Amino acid sequence: MKWIMVCLWGLVIARIALVKNDKINNYVSKQNAWVTRYESNNKSENIARYFFQKRILTWLPGDTGALASGILLGGDDDLSSESKKAFRKSGLSHITAASGYNVVVVAGWVMGMVTKWLDKRRSIYIGIICTILYVYLAGMTIPVIRAGIMVVFAYIGLLYGRKTDIWWSLGLTVLVMMLINPAWTFEISFQLSVAATIGVVMVGVINNRLKANGWLANSVVINIQTSLGAWVMTMPLIVHHFGQLSLVAPLANALVIWVVPIIMEILGLAVTVGIFWGDLGWLVSLAAWPGLKFMLLATNWLSSWSWASIEVVRLSWVWVFGCYLTISLLVYKWLQRRY
Repeated sequence: MKWIMVCLWGLVIARIALVKNDKINNYVSKQNAWVTRYESNNKSENIARYFFQKRILTWLPGDTGALASGILLGGDDDLSSESKKAFRKSGLSHITAASGYNVVVVAGWVMGMVTKWLDKRRSIYIGIICTILYVYLAGMTIPVIRAGIMVVFAYIGLLYGRKTDIWWSLGLTVLVMMLINPAWTFEISFQLSVAATIGVVMVGVINNRLKANGWLANSVVINIQTSLGAWVMTMPLIVHHFGQLSLVAPLANALVIWVVPIIMEILGLAVTVGIFWGDLGWLVSLAAWPGLKFMLLATNWLSSWSWASIEVVRLSWVWVFGCYLTISLLVYKWLQRRY
């Protein structure tokens, strides 16, 4: 496996080297233009996605339906400008942009359901198919593709009875995506997606060592740790690209992120039932209304704080790498001293 990773890294470096210096800007612009045309065509031709979006917006009008559609399928086009600003200030914009978190929720939900009736091998095959279908429905954005590849790798590992190493899976996924299109390396969504995943994985390593007492305590601790991990690892990139920092993001994510998988399951069931019986689908979707309303109220409340988000000086890439090096050393030293 190590030799495969080394060879893949060599191929990536060789391919990126082909577009260095004066050619890189022209190459990246061409690649990004291709990606933009592809995503535009994909969205316009994604009839299933359009059908489900319209159903949800009909069942749950206003910002409630727009948030529901964003959580299940990604996209904030139907949210009001005030709500978009509130989600951005509170650091919750990722909720309305289908991300790796959504893919993992769907994969876990599918496996939890099908394993009750089918054997392991068939369950894995169905899990892979459903993951690919969701990646398509979610618009095939870069974070979704990244998570979809990682989930498929995990399924393949289960198929052959091997426990997937999350670090190897992430590294291999990044290499595969860079081989497909090196220009993705320069995409903000790609950088943030990888950084957030690293933060969550690092939190998982730490969380294996820290145990809270009781199921509720464990759930609260895990939510807070996961939010902090993703926030800390994405913060240098956010400051570099946007010059803006949400100070309430860890609190906001810890407060509302636990509702997301519940809402996704309810809405997933609603749109599935709604294919055959629209009125019943509407009734099922109403069960998601309290959670959606809670998220909107919490987001508006947190974003109303005067210090919720601040403007800062944009970091250069040197400072970004310095931040990540410092974070890595601190985590490494903490783990060494504690264990």
